[in-house]
Amino acid sequence: MMNPLPGGGTVTFSGAASGTTVTDPSGHFSYLTSNASLGQVSAVGVDLLGQLSNTATANISVSPPSITLNFTYGTGGNITLSGTVADIDAGVRPVTFSGVVNTTVTTRPDGSFSLTTHTTGVGAIQATTMDLWGLTSAAAQVSINPTPPVITDFNGIQGANNCWTFSGKVTAQEPAGMMVALDGLPSLHTVAQVQADGTWSVTVQLAMGEKGTATANTTDWWGQEANEAMFFVG
Repeated sequence: MMNPLPGGGTVTFSGAASGTTVTDPSGHFSYLTSNASLGQVSAVGVDLLGQLSNTATANISVSPPSITLNFTYGTGGNITLSGTVADIDAGVRPVTFSGVVNTTVTTRPDGSFSLTTHTTGVGAIQATTMDLWGLTSAAAQVSINPTPPVITDFNGIQGANNCWTFSGKVTAQEPAGMMVALDGLPSLHTVAQVQADGTWSVTVQLAMGEKGTATANTTDWWGQEANEAMFFVG
């Protein structure tokens, strides 16, 4: 405040922030508040003689937050989403996912976040955040698009008592734990679990003299079907 007696004057704020403070002996003042919004703030001073100052104005404005998003494949159909929020107050901010993942997580104090989850299928995932001022970031996006599974090396070996061992290999993004369904013959209706290296095998006793084409099928964690593999039993 420019006044012969600047100290002890009252400054009143209105608009995007409200409250009062008192000037120091040199007329300077400061005011800290957590109750403010974006927009214009007006300030008016009153000296010890009750005289009003001019009205001064200032704008409260901030840049919207920004967000990054990455992902890695895990096991059993899991993916891990991770990224960072950049903002004045980056910690404890909500990160909202949409697309083939729909949930919300909270950032760590440094603005980083991560989530391990399943998706509802193949497709895009978007992530957005909102700052303390209500500003929303632009969406960051990743695409979950694994190569469909492929069954190779489908084979059958006959053993004693017409017990056949069927085996093969699945090439997929996360093969461990996938199930291969075998069919095609009256006595062949079973499944085999895929190992971490993609191999699988199962032993089935077929009826004596049973002949025909055995089939093997599988579907990955994202609902993508493999080619149908065939082996002739005869």
